[in-house]
Amino acid sequence: MLEKNFKIDEFTLDISKRELFYKKEPVRLSSRAFDILYYLLQNKGTVVTKDELLDKVWADSFVEEANLAVHISAIRRVLRERKGETKYIKTISGRGYSFISEVEEIASKDNLTKVESLSFNSSTIEESPSASLAILPIIFEEKGNKNEYLANGITQSLISDLSQIKNLRVLSYSAVKSYKNSELELQEIGFLLDADKLFTGSIYEYDNRLSIVVELINASDRSCVWGNEYVFESDDIFKVKKEISQVIADKLKLKLNHPSPVNEINAEAQKLYYRGKFILEARTTKKEPKDYLLSALDFFNKAVEIDPNYALAQVGIGTVNVSLYNLDLGVNKPYEKAKRALNKALRANNELSEAYVLKGSMEIMFEDNLSKAKNSFDRAIKLNSNNPDAYHWKGLACMLLGEYDKALLLEGIATRLDPTSTRFNGGLMRIFFHAGNYKKSIIQAEELLEFDNKNPSGYLFLALNYAHLSLLDKALEYIDKAISLRENATFLSNKAYIYALFDKREEAFNILEYISQNPSFSNVDSREIAAAYAALNEKETAIEYLYKAKQEKKYLKYIKNDRRFSNLNSLEKVKNLID
Repeated sequence: MLEKNFKIDEFTLDISKRELFYKKEPVRLSSRAFDILYYLLQNKGTVVTKDELLDKVWADSFVEEANLAVHISAIRRVLRERKGETKYIKTISGRGYSFISEVEEIASKDNLTKVESLSFNSSTIEESPSASLAILPIIFEEKGNKNEYLANGITQSLISDLSQIKNLRVLSYSAVKSYKNSELELQEIGFLLDADKLFTGSIYEYDNRLSIVVELINASDRSCVWGNEYVFESDDIFKVKKEISQVIADKLKLKLNHPSPVNEINAEAQKLYYRGKFILEARTTKKEPKDYLLSALDFFNKAVEIDPNYALAQVGIGTVNVSLYNLDLGVNKPYEKAKRALNKALRANNELSEAYVLKGSMEIMFEDNLSKAKNSFDRAIKLNSNNPDAYHWKGLACMLLGEYDKALLLEGIATRLDPTSTRFNGGLMRIFFHAGNYKKSIIQAEELLEFDNKNPSGYLFLALNYAHLSLLDKALEYIDKAISLRENATFLSNKAYIYALFDKREEAFNILEYISQNPSFSNVDSREIAAAYAALNEKETAIEYLYKAKQEKKYLKYIKNDRRFSNLNSLEKVKNLID
């Protein structure tokens, strides 16, 4: 008796061969992903809970829910499901997944022949890369060692070096960091990251010296392209890193494009910089936001005391000050400090992509100048076409201008470089919302929450989307979840906005009064308060708060395209304010 296979549009899941075919060509699919897809197809049309999938597919080991979300995202990618689209797999919020597309069961056929290679690249980057590389987090084998931060530093520095290669797609650090000490097979990691090549490394310490053992492998079959061991003094670690970068480029037959010559960076300054970066990476579990930001800032400042021309450390100082401002943490003159650090970074190295991302973000937030910001992001992308932050920020600029198609394209590139980033998936969620595509925004918010179920912004935008779909109970459910995770003026004013949409004026006014009388809410974003008053049709009060926002140097031109202010945009006072 012939075994049944599953046909989904032009895809066929061949059970006996354990392969997925597009037409007659095999699509790369890891063993775990195959099992997940097979189980979903067997139970098509019904909700399969996350626990059920974890029990069926990972019955022999403990796996966190986040790994399941990564596999689901990868399956969507190979089925060519676009961001914000639910063509095949639907996320059932808080429960699990359901395969919702038509599925045909067919008899096994011998004519599903395997071809040698499959050229399938959904990249939207203008010049398609000839290869893709994931630098997996380098491991310091002695846990708790005082030099452990160096492993993270070398990983990030290698990514930065190799990102300069225009014909190579290099996954960002935030895309690979979750695979540190992962129990997944390397082939599976390659599939999840959509990477052709993987780089692995381990650092050992003995006799006061360091040794790093490195390998470059083919993700498809784990065959070794190159491997080596380097033994060196601690201060020489960044010289060794530079040699490794060059060898990797040579092995991939690609040219490593170094920026214009700059002064050699002091090794001790680099160590201090990466200690600061190490603190930022550990921030979610170890310290309160202000504490970890100030601690990282201290190391960045110490780095530039040793080497004032260390541009990356100057960018770190500027970025932390912008974060302190954004989180309303009451730091004195963050803009002036960020601006001063940016200028020093550009004087030290005017070809550093990260510096132009910082420059553009400040031009949006502090200078209200989108055209300048877009030029800065374009410069950042030209200098490093693998910098996902540059695409993310330029996408944000396009969204603020109402250029939603361009914004989605740019944010799509960012998510391809870093598929699991909550920032970039959150960017897509925001763009869909402001474009008025509430259902796609909901889908994107649910995907964001698959990766981070304690992300308050995900719940905030679920609330706003459901409010605009006239579902008050759902909107209140999700805004309360956001507030329970982070009670601040922004989330509370959005709850007032939601009440106002449903003409629940007393509830809205009570929240706004609570915000105004609570001294713990410092540095309130007046734009959010204005949105609530606009929804209450209290136009004069809304305009007063927009004037306050102007004094706070908040960006205002975007409200032309923000539907929350639709009843104000025709007013002469508002036109004069934002033009």
